[in-house]
Amino acid sequence: MKCKKINLFMIVLLFVALFNDRVGDAATANTALLDVNKGRTLVPIRFVSEQFGAKVTWDGPHQTVLIEKQDSKILLKIGDTNVTVDKVTKTIDAPPFIKDSTTYVPLRFISTVFGVEPVWNDKTATVSIEIEGKTITLNVVKYHSTQPITSKDTPITVASKSFKVGTKTINANVLTVDLNNPSVDLKVALAKDQVGKVESLADIAKRNNATIAINGTFFDAYSEELQEPYGMLIVDGNIVHLGRERTVFSFDGENNVSFAIMNPTVQGATDGSDKWPNNWYAYWINRTPQANAAANAIIFTRDRGQTVGFTHGTNVIVEDGKVKEIVSGKDVAIPQNGYVINLMGSEVHSLLSRFKVGTTVDYKIVSDGIDFSTIEGAVGAGPRLLTAGKTSIDFDLEKFTEDKIRTGSAARSAIGITQDNKLILLTTAATMHEVAEMMKQAGAYDAMNLDGGASSGLYYDGKYITTPGRDISNAILIQIK
Repeated sequence: MKCKKINLFMIVLLFVALFNDRVGDAATANTALLDVNKGRTLVPIRFVSEQFGAKVTWDGPHQTVLIEKQDSKILLKIGDTNVTVDKVTKTIDAPPFIKDSTTYVPLRFISTVFGVEPVWNDKTATVSIEIEGKTITLNVVKYHSTQPITSKDTPITVASKSFKVGTKTINANVLTVDLNNPSVDLKVALAKDQVGKVESLADIAKRNNATIAINGTFFDAYSEELQEPYGMLIVDGNIVHLGRERTVFSFDGENNVSFAIMNPTVQGATDGSDKWPNNWYAYWINRTPQANAAANAIIFTRDRGQTVGFTHGTNVIVEDGKVKEIVSGKDVAIPQNGYVINLMGSEVHSLLSRFKVGTTVDYKIVSDGIDFSTIEGAVGAGPRLLTAGKTSIDFDLEKFTEDKIRTGSAARSAIGITQDNKLILLTTAATMHEVAEMMKQAGAYDAMNLDGGASSGLYYDGKYITTPGRDISNAILIQIK
């Protein structure tokens, strides 16, 4: 087959190393990658520096690479499809990312900026480029971008391990994810995108284009109606369910992970004031009250569904920041741009007078030492297993009374973080103290327990590593960009 020019859409990804001046060896510099899934060609940054005579500068803290030649400057950032060329922002259709300690640059994009044209040869599976009268040819290796990278620098490692715990040898599935890698995104997801629904762990992962998934917090698995979660849940920065007294795994938009017991409260305001007599409060968010509750005040958002789902109590319907309607004894619709405050028992007498049609209404969630505005996702479960590398289980502090948690051996799921920001996901069958020891041996510095039993599941790359025994309420996901 004759040589032909690379199609315009064959833009090249940029692979940048995680460490300064990590440009790869000479052999790598003579090899390009062909992304067969997307029709992209990838070339090493060393090729650009040596053959184009360009200056290349890597900025580790900002995850950017600057390519300079004469008056031209190209600035690319890991994971970002926006590229700056001579202070003008352009868009490429695939973001830069990292592979095998070698920095790769977009051949067509870079060469076009520098005024040259690459040529693809189907017969020899090579790509050539003529620079200053000299023809440079690179061998091409096929690469599947939709498959997880399996090199030594992959953000993911998967293993079946045996741990020596006391006199026992206990097997576990362990998956480690490097959160420093810019291709990694953490996410919390609800089954069917709704509080109270259930779905298979695999379907939750597939719906969210996640490479990895592990089950999240406890939920009412045996209810014939809504199977509601128990713990704290934050999804895409929104608090969709309130939980208290137990450890919460949380993360921000930069994959910075925290573990802490949260005791959040809802502080409401009317007409711009949170002082008496304008203040109000709620006990929970998106939790069904008992029909005979002596007192309750609960907020329902669209994460609950289209309606509150029950008929008891008095509902204050808030839309666009103002009370739209007050309705008692009916199942009411939850506004798309608003929420419903359901009052029951004594709280009808205590709080209802704050609300009238047209009243401006607002609320915030507060907890000592917690800035919820920075939290992208969170799952509350517990108990805490490790704190600063030491076992720190306290069943009483976190109000765990069941023997299956305190003393029993059962299917378990756990999540932890290393001191160098690697996430550890582990599934096994053991006691809680044994799981804590296993997480410590796996390298976790801080760790906590997730829901277990039939809910325990771990999913990776389209299949189960640990298969759950039932549909679940929520999950922690890892997406690879």
